[in-house]
Amino acid sequence: MPGSVSELAEAVQVENPYLLGNATRLKVVLPCSRQEAWRLIGTTQGLASWFPVSVKGRMGIGEMLEFGWTSGTPDRFKILDFKEGDHWEMDWQAGGPGRVRYSLRGEGPVVFELEVTYDNSEEGRKWQLLEAAPWAFYVGNLKSAAMKGPDLRTKDPKVSWKDGFLD
Repeated sequence: MPGSVSELAEAVQVENPYLLGNATRLKVVLPCSRQEAWRLIGTTQGLASWFPVSVKGRMGIGEMLEFGWTSGTPDRFKILDFKEGDHWEMDWQAGGPGRVRYSLRGEGPVVFELEVTYDNSEEGRKWQLLEAAPWAFYVGNLKSAAMKGPDLRTKDPKVSWKDGFLD
């Protein structure tokens, strides 16, 4: 039985292909055109339809985005890389410096790939494990948005991750 967060992460890595070292990688097939998939992941309006409840800022290298959540204060992120129609990457602070990369692959079907890289430390690994389920939830909500389905996020500010809710 693993004792430390690192040992637990290593044990999970063997059994879970989504947690690879200090990176979480999730993929989903989006049943929509590549243009629509990019609108969902590469525009502030599209992001707000499945991830944070609001996004302020402009998409482009060096630009800052502000993510608003149902509860809590907004978070600010810097865009580190951006290639229109293909991918973009932002900084992510969870247990130390990290990055989140949003990418599209293929055409019919379009595959969305999310890669979250955490600080390679005990604290980074802890955050990686804590955030794995919420990332999976948001990727599922992206697929629902691509299918013109319901928004799976709650609008109740009393429901939060800290209380064990995924939505």
